[in-house]
Amino acid sequence: MIHNSKFKIRNSLRVGIDISSLVGEKTGYGAYVLNLIKNLSPLVRKAGIEIIKLGPKNPRHLSSLSRIYYDQVILPYLAKKAKIDILHQPGFSAPLAFRPLVLTLHDLRSLQTNEKMGPAASFYWKKWLPWSVKKADIIICDSQATRNDLVRLYPQTESRAKVIYLGVDQQFFKTIPQEKIEKTLTKYEIIKYKRYKIDQPYFLYLGSLAPVKNIPFLIDAYQKFASKIPNPPLLVLAGAGKIKRAENVKMLGYVEEDEKIALLQGAQLFLFPSLYEGFGLPPLEAMASGTPVLCSNSSSLPEVCGKSVLYANPKSQSEWVKKMTLFWQDKSMGEHLIKAGRRQAQKFSWRETARQTLEIYKEVSPPSLKLRRASKEQ
Repeated sequence: MIHNSKFKIRNSLRVGIDISSLVGEKTGYGAYVLNLIKNLSPLVRKAGIEIIKLGPKNPRHLSSLSRIYYDQVILPYLAKKAKIDILHQPGFSAPLAFRPLVLTLHDLRSLQTNEKMGPAASFYWKKWLPWSVKKADIIICDSQATRNDLVRLYPQTESRAKVIYLGVDQQFFKTIPQEKIEKTLTKYEIIKYKRYKIDQPYFLYLGSLAPVKNIPFLIDAYQKFASKIPNPPLLVLAGAGKIKRAENVKMLGYVEEDEKIALLQGAQLFLFPSLYEGFGLPPLEAMASGTPVLCSNSSSLPEVCGKSVLYANPKSQSEWVKKMTLFWQDKSMGEHLIKAGRRQAQKFSWRETARQTLEIYKEVSPPSLKLRRASKEQ
């Protein structure tokens, strides 16, 4: 059962989950929290567990400076007030005054790349992260690649670091009516003449525009590709952030979830040139949507995408131009990637993410609480 009440069920384990990542525009962290709680719901009753959602009433508590106060004062206070037995922090900024503590570490990009950081971000990554991983009873990593990075940087975490993959929401596997796709593409002026069914093919990037995502590199590689072929497809960039405008590049800004799926299913090719990922949910969602993928061969991406995508070095524009050209000229390649991609995406389930996370809660639960095992097949 998942609720916010103070009612105590005898012999139940109360797990508090920080839901602050659900405030404002949904990010990858928010998608994780939303899908984890949704898929824990049918499992926890039989296991004798209650999930308590903990979060700020005031979004200002999540600004850079106020975040410290929220993590270290407000969140522990909310947890103690709700009589929480275990606190799950789905980000790395753990409160130091609460145990037992489960931490989810999505990536270590700011320590693995040359990403520029402000004072607050630098403090979190370089000071607070080491304290957090030292404090946590269990550290959940999104991939083996992230776990390897963690153990290499902090060897003392090896026995406490566990890998639990993320999942793909089932809505991405459902085919959207063509009318809905056209409506979304018309809204963003990707289709200009809907009445006559005249549309322009497009390649799509969907995600954050942060420096680590390597978008200026992608734009340059795309323009070199586009200069070599007649009637090239558009490049569509969808995501929060600012980027310099360029010819034949359509910038949409942040898009809602239903529009996101329509954009994916309307694209000829999904491009993901990221320099570093802790998992790689966007290309996995693209594969589930039936969209061929060309992505980086870095960090966790080969682990997650397997042999179902095209790969290129995120630092070699010539490789990206070559792979885009190869895809554009070989029409049969797209059909193969669509089938392979869907098979690969089906290996990742939020239900399984929730089941394995439930086992982590049991592992760190106080000895006095006897829990019934949750059935994997429930």
